[in-house]
Amino acid sequence: MKNNQKIALVLLIMSVAYFGIYFIGMYTDIKIAKKIFEKMNLRFFNYQEFDTRAVQGVNNADEIYTRNGKQYVKDSGIENMNTVFVAQLDNARTIIEKEVNQLEANDEKIKFIINSGYRSPEYNDYLKTQGYDAVDNSAHTIGMASDINVFGYTREQREIILDSLVRAGFKRFGIGKNFIHVDNDDNKRPSPAVWFYSGADTSIDPFNLDINSND
Repeated sequence: MKNNQKIALVLLIMSVAYFGIYFIGMYTDIKIAKKIFEKMNLRFFNYQEFDTRAVQGVNNADEIYTRNGKQYVKDSGIENMNTVFVAQLDNARTIIEKEVNQLEANDEKIKFIINSGYRSPEYNDYLKTQGYDAVDNSAHTIGMASDINVFGYTREQREIILDSLVRAGFKRFGIGKNFIHVDNDDNKRPSPAVWFYSGADTSIDPFNLDINSND
């Protein structure tokens, strides 16, 4: 076999392996495949960012870790988050990086800080007892939703985030005073849809934004 044929064969094998890992990691819940997908394909997120908060008296000590002074359940993000959702969110963040952040100073860059990704049923129930707007069939409990922290962001920055999410294919948004909820559970829920939480700016329409992010 000639050298160029060997090179072509190696490239073919590598391509088949890559796309095999991509599709297995994207469309299955096999943990190791999702981890490889994370390392190879996600630019801005890792599954740990989506871990559920721990619930006292429910989660065992050996499955809890502390991050930023809060307790989370180990591996709950990678085990429960929908990979299509995470990849879609990563795509939205990539749009902002290319079109906005490369032109801004560090303190003006827009980041996606996840307030809440996957929520265990126990943590979802806990939120309800604390008066939060958590519903029984929340998309968070099936790993198809996240709340993005927008505390301190201007209206323009919030609209840039929403624009990137719409362009990445999301159609469902809950707008709060300091967060943006986004999910892609639109097979079971109304879509497109926008709703507002207490204290939110109700004049923001994700599907009719007056910005020039495409210019």
